[in-house]
Amino acid sequence: MKKVLIFGIVFFGWLLSSCDSYEFPPVGAEKGSISGSLALFDEGTTQKASSAGMRISLEGTDPLIFTFSDQFGRFELKNVPFGSYAVVYEKEGYGTFRYLGEDDGDKFEHLPEIVNSKIPHFLLGEKSTTKIQNVNVEKVVGGYRFSVEGNPGGSISRERYFSFLVSTTNPNFSERDFDYSFKYSSNSNLLVVFLPDAVYESLLHPQTGKAYLKVYGNSYHENLYVENGRVVFPNLNPVSSELILLEKN
Repeated sequence: MKKVLIFGIVFFGWLLSSCDSYEFPPVGAEKGSISGSLALFDEGTTQKASSAGMRISLEGTDPLIFTFSDQFGRFELKNVPFGSYAVVYEKEGYGTFRYLGEDDGDKFEHLPEIVNSKIPHFLLGEKSTTKIQNVNVEKVVGGYRFSVEGNPGGSISRERYFSFLVSTTNPNFSERDFDYSFKYSSNSNLLVVFLPDAVYESLLHPQTGKAYLKVYGNSYHENLYVENGRVVFPNLNPVSSELILLEKN
């Protein structure tokens, strides 16, 4: 009985000490903090030795509320008024990432019920250095073959990443306004992709029988997010392929 009593006292003491680490909001509090963490990578799968120097800011605040990640990728924004925010991650060489909450496309809610709001851990990569030099589309038995030349090309030790963006209606579409996206990788100088007839034809507009394609260099960690129902790829290299008309042959 004594052992049980002693254990209960110790456990209760531990529970009280654990509660001390949780910051309950004071009555009438108008501000709190937002914390999170991240890890930085190159455009491939190699993690950086340090994840310091990423600026994290709250869009629209005046004066701007911001901080920088430390070497372990940790950060904390202090004295933040409760409200809705777009949390912006920026660093030279990296595509800008925006965290808009768990319901992608809205805004992150910093609520008074929680003094220290937590943001998920993110893996963020550098922008792609792969420029698209040429894309050839050829009809072959059973489908279509896409041959993509990028610069620099891939190698055994350095895989390269490519995104195919397709619009079914707009020949002037951009990397923020497309209907389909596909991602591929290659460790050689030439990326070769085969699409079966059924897959290729499913991309075409049902009335016109046409679609439009652009190919971009991308990164392994794309820093992608969803805003207003649209997927955004911040790490695409702006030197894309020319517009390619897709139609049934």
